This record gives sequence, C-alpha cells and structure tokens, in this order.
Amino acid sequence: VSLKGSDWLRLEKIAEAQATVGDIREALQTTATISDQGAQASALRAIAEAQAKASDTKGALKTAGMILDQDVKASVLNSIAEAQVTAGDVEGAFQTAATITPQNAKVWALGAIAEAQARTGDTKGALQTATTISDQWAKVFALSAIAETQAKAGDRAGAAGTFRLAVQTAATIPDAEQ
Repeated sequence: VSLKGSDWLRLEKIAEAQATVGDIREALQTTATISDQGAQASALRAIAEAQAKASDTKGALKTAGMILDQDVKASVLNSIAEAQVTAGDVEGAFQTAATITPQNAKVWALGAIAEAQARTGDTKGALQTATTISDQWAKVFALSAIAETQAKAGDRAGAAGTFRLAVQTAATIPDAEQ
C-alpha cells in the first residue's frame, strides 16, 4: 500500500508515531511526503519534541528550522528550551529562546524557562528569569507557576512571597488588557 501526499492526515499520524518511538529518520522521510503545510508542521513539531526529549537538541533545532508556520515554530522552540532546562542546559535554553519570533512568543518561552528552572529546584534562577519578562501577563503566569512549584516542594513561605509578587504584577496591568 502506498500513500500519497494528499493522504496527509494518515501520513501526519504515521510520522508522529514514528517520532514517538524514536525512528526520527523515517519520521522525517514520511513528513517530506505530506502535501498539507499544516499537517507537515504538526508532524515536524512531534519530531522536534521527540528529539528534544531524547536530549538531541541539535537535531530538534534543525527540525524546528524546517517548520514554516511561525506560531508552530515558536511553540516548538519553547518546548525545546524547556527540555534544555530540564537537562541542565539553562544557557542553551536562553539561546534557543532568543531565536524565537515574534517577540510576544519569546516572553512566553522565558516564562516556560522560569517554570522549568523552578521544577528543577532553581527557584532563585527562576525568579531572576521571571524578572526579565517584559510582558506583564506572561510574568504573572511565570510567577504563579514558580509559586505553585514552591508550594508543592513544601516552601509555603516562599510560595506566599512569589504569589504576592504575582498579584502585585497583575495589579500593574491596565484594565483594558484584563
């Protein structure tokens, strides 16, 4: 049985499954046959995320570079940055986030980095990262995620302080943006 590029939904699901089981080469070959740009972007997302989870940052970044849809690419780069922090490569995560366009997507990646830092026990680094987020909404989400992580780790006093900072930050957002 041979599938054509017009069978994009089936091909997309096959490529995603191939990526999930670690058969990246086959997944990329399958993806190359997909005629629908959205389905191709979705399959490339799955491949890049599988590569990032397997600590193949170089491969993940290369795959992300193949994605034409800028929103999907920004989301994938965000996921790669999170995986880098989890693997202990915070500097690499910041380098990955710096490549994200548009700017509004980059601030959400910084929030994801801060959250991942908190999950890995680097609360101080997470809070420092959160202070660099220029978008107040993204900063509130990052601070809230950090506070939740602190609370789950048993640092109730730290969580309370971080939640206070999140509330203070939220109070600076104009009503029109809420």
